[in-house]
Amino acid sequence: MARFDDSPSSSFYSLSIIIIYLSPVSLLSLSYIYVKIEFLLVRIYSILGIQFGPDITERFLKLNNLEYIVRSHELKQQGYDLGHNRKCITVFSAPNYCDTMGNKGAFITITGDDITPKFTSYAAVPHPTARPMMYANQSSLFASM
Repeated sequence: MARFDDSPSSSFYSLSIIIIYLSPVSLLSLSYIYVKIEFLLVRIYSILGIQFGPDITERFLKLNNLEYIVRSHELKQQGYDLGHNRKCITVFSAPNYCDTMGNKGAFITITGDDITPKFTSYAAVPHPTARPMMYANQSSLFASM
């Protein structure tokens, strides 16, 4: 099996960054995505993000013989979202993100040959009473390992 060059200077690394930060939108965006990717490749570290539409999702799924995409890195109030005709699933596992957003977290369970995703949403639980960065000035927790 060939290994991709995933060093920060490789084109694969740049493509990985693009894929991680893409955001789905409801509208068709085939030509829009090409313009944005061209711009992003030139200025990868100075842009905040780009978007893709259901046409891109459908094309990607067909090209790769997939049923759906599961992605993350975007807050969803219920912990997950089913976009692009339920083919682009976004899951966000951090409930009450940054202790301010009031969102639920979620995870997906896929069992055996049944690829139908089952969603579990959950709310945040109270934090233990501790000052922020309480452990930051102590020696490493792993020093004895």
